[in-house]
Amino acid sequence: MLNQRALTYLNEVIRRGSLRRAA
Repeated sequence: MLNQRALTYLNEVIRRGSLRRAA
């Protein structure tokens, strides 16, 4: 039950491949 904002943020992070930055 993630918020739409969280889903969009995760999608953008995965698309950019900046998982290291998010971490």
